[in-house]
Amino acid sequence: MLAISVVLFAAFAYLVLLFTIASRGERRHTLEPRPWRYTLALGVHCTTWAFYGTVTQAAQYGWWFAPTYLGAICIFLFAHQFQLKMLNLVKEQNLTSIADLIGSRYGKSHLLAAFVAIICLIALVPYIALQLRAVAASFAAVTGIEANAAPWFLDLAAGVGLAMIAFSILFGARRLSLAEQHPGLMDAVAFESIVKLVAFCIVGIFVTYQLFDGINDLILSAADNQQARALLEPEANGVYIYITHMILGALAMFVLPRQFQVNFIENTSPEELKKARWAFPLYLFAINFFILPIALAGVILAPEARTDDTFLLVMPILAERPDISLIAFIGGLSTSTSMVIMATLALGIMISNDVITPLWLRARRSGNLLSDLTPQGVLLTRRLTMVIIVVLAYVYHKLTEGGLPLVSNGLIAMALLSQLAPSMFGGLLWAKANREGAIAGLVIGTTVWAVLLLLPSLNPARTLTDKAISDGVVLSLVANIFFYIVVSLCTRQGRADFHQGLIFARPEHKASSMGNEHTDAHRKQVTWGRLRSVLSRFMDPKDAQGLDQRLGLSIADVPEQRLVHPLLLIRLERELAGAIGSSASRLLIGSLARESPVAVEEVVDWASEASELYRFNRELLQSSVENIPQGISVIDKELRLVAWNRRYLEIFEYPEGLIRAGITVEEILRFNARRGLFGRPDADVEEEVSKRLSYLRSGSRYRYQRQQFNGQVIELQGNPMPDGGFVMTFTDIT
Repeated sequence: MLAISVVLFAAFAYLVLLFTIASRGERRHTLEPRPWRYTLALGVHCTTWAFYGTVTQAAQYGWWFAPTYLGAICIFLFAHQFQLKMLNLVKEQNLTSIADLIGSRYGKSHLLAAFVAIICLIALVPYIALQLRAVAASFAAVTGIEANAAPWFLDLAAGVGLAMIAFSILFGARRLSLAEQHPGLMDAVAFESIVKLVAFCIVGIFVTYQLFDGINDLILSAADNQQARALLEPEANGVYIYITHMILGALAMFVLPRQFQVNFIENTSPEELKKARWAFPLYLFAINFFILPIALAGVILAPEARTDDTFLLVMPILAERPDISLIAFIGGLSTSTSMVIMATLALGIMISNDVITPLWLRARRSGNLLSDLTPQGVLLTRRLTMVIIVVLAYVYHKLTEGGLPLVSNGLIAMALLSQLAPSMFGGLLWAKANREGAIAGLVIGTTVWAVLLLLPSLNPARTLTDKAISDGVVLSLVANIFFYIVVSLCTRQGRADFHQGLIFARPEHKASSMGNEHTDAHRKQVTWGRLRSVLSRFMDPKDAQGLDQRLGLSIADVPEQRLVHPLLLIRLERELAGAIGSSASRLLIGSLARESPVAVEEVVDWASEASELYRFNRELLQSSVENIPQGISVIDKELRLVAWNRRYLEIFEYPEGLIRAGITVEEILRFNARRGLFGRPDADVEEEVSKRLSYLRSGSRYRYQRQQFNGQVIELQGNPMPDGGFVMTFTDIT
């Protein structure tokens, strides 16, 4: 056994080292891709379940490779393109969490995002509590002190919880940023992945080559031991349970909030994910290599302890090797702290951005949201949320000591989080899925989960077998998927739902979808002055400089009274979402809007910005003007048509196929002249066409009224653009 003072000092020194690494990472932050750090940080997936639970699992079932990690390996090897698709989507939409992704996909639903965040909270509080419980159990195992009999000042779980609160606040909620990334935390988590891998391998080598004479000797000894031999033989229901656990492991790569945070939010480049495609499976293989040897050795040497959560610690304690015991303890501590750090961060951001801040903004809607919402208020909300999460986890840990083993508790939590998978994957693969289907699937799936898994786990008189857990996982997911599909097919998509479905599931239709996405933005315009007053609150100079570079313009130099281009407004709303979340960002931008008709000068401004930002990308520019009530046409400096809207075609009754991208203005003018739209029937067509072309070439602004052949009176306005080209509006004033 180890002295209590030695263990406490080692734990304290380790936590101080983590703080040092995180602080250094914050100071030396760089935007350069760091594939190896990213790969190691993905090791946050390996919690105390990986370090302790999988050995106990192998001691009961004999699985040579933990099925949850085999599922994760399959995702990286065979679903790489889907991972890249999700990564690109997260970065383009500036999403900050799983709740943000699902809520944004289904019509930017605040209700659905909040529902997802609450599901994550219900699942993760017990999951975080498991890490604290593992710390307390491992401390009791290596010191010989009874966990329940330890005085309050030796409650290491409480100490770790306090340290993780401080860690999460210092490095996860120090400031608001338009790019919600945390380099210091990533450095610390990557370091912890090295620690737990090295510690696990040291224990494995010790057991295999010190307590036995290598793998061959261990296998021969297991063959002579009836209990150990049973681990090498297939068991009834073993394949079914194994596959179910594999499915959960695969889904965990997307639906675990901490994994989503590291996989997609903290990622700085697709190159990091490409490197991790093969490097992370190697990491998982390495940390799984000694699971079965340790389990076999434990069953041979200490069969009575095979069901203990800290079964891994039994061998070094029995061999009276305090050095190996301390290494194993530090390895287990590293798995706990890395999980608590990232889970608290991800959950704190989610609850703050998708539940508390939107609810607060809605409650204050009658007031001045611009003055009410401050970065200090958002940060305070996030910090308090982190504190409450860890406190709830600690309380849960104290109330459930001696409950289900780590593996069973972990599986139940993952089974709940897996209910997010149908709406997540369906939303990215099926454009016709809608919000009602997603809500129905989540409600039914979580209800089945509660009946089959949650309630039985709370009943001390009932034992929840692994077969029962697997049945609960399968039945809840089947019910979820069934209602998700059926309700989506039986109900109509809303307008926002439809357009978000195109953006998420069919990126090739993104340009046309964007035009519809900002229909309301045309009706409710925001001036640059009001928008800057919001952005300045949530941006420091570094953020502002980066935003100018990404947009290709200097926000500070745009005149205050100019209206923000609709596409640019959507882009800036997404940028702001990185700091306060999509729901709060949408509410805040909406509060700045004013009802306003669109003037031709404003269309000129928009077209100029479109020219600068998109180089006259016709589809994006056309989507900008599609929903304006006036007829609009935009031509480039070579006098070719590059954008128009439906109203323009209706006013002039152009035949189908005539108006197309790139047609010359001269051709359109000749067609109109032949129809008698330029006045007298005997008017000289060439003269009329030449006169109008000279106006356009000289860049002269004009405004006049003209009566159409059908009796309509149309007011025409033309304004030149600064870099060449012309914007014309046509208003029916009959």
